[in-house]
Amino acid sequence: MSASEQTIIALSKNKIWMLIIGSIAFVAMGFWMISMDATELALHSAKYRNPLFIHGVGYACILFFGLGIFVGIRKLFDNNPGLVIDAQGILDNVSRFSPQPVPWRDIQGFGVAEIHKQKMLVIFLENPQHYLDNATSMQKIGFTSNAKLVGSPWVITASTLKTNFDELLNLCQQALKQYKR
Repeated sequence: MSASEQTIIALSKNKIWMLIIGSIAFVAMGFWMISMDATELALHSAKYRNPLFIHGVGYACILFFGLGIFVGIRKLFDNNPGLVIDAQGILDNVSRFSPQPVPWRDIQGFGVAEIHKQKMLVIFLENPQHYLDNATSMQKIGFTSNAKLVGSPWVITASTLKTNFDELLNLCQQALKQYKR
């Protein structure tokens, strides 16, 4: 990668469709769970007889995965590249919670986190507090959650990119070696 080159990784519309379809299935499951009454629940194991618990999980599914449907549909019509890596830094359009753009001077290095078999690229920042201080309230929620889960506010998954995780990690590591001063 020369100093004038850019690596552009597009969003994968096929992967986004799969996420939308999965989210629809979980929303449907949530509606099924909230439709169950105490009599129906009594037929199941003792662990899952509590209607409050089952209905709570159902509402959580509807809320979380309903939001996933909305975000997925918006990403289907997003023609911006998912990720841009160049001499200036990394521009991340994958997540609404990602700091954008991040110059190489702010990046310490990369790590890998895995949650439920989903690998994530963790970007360790020189001064993460700077990004927290300049974030919107919604971004702060995402940053704080990421920091608690994986030790850094900035995380990228390849789940909606036209690349796999190993290629993403290699590209970022090579660019860091080349551009970090």
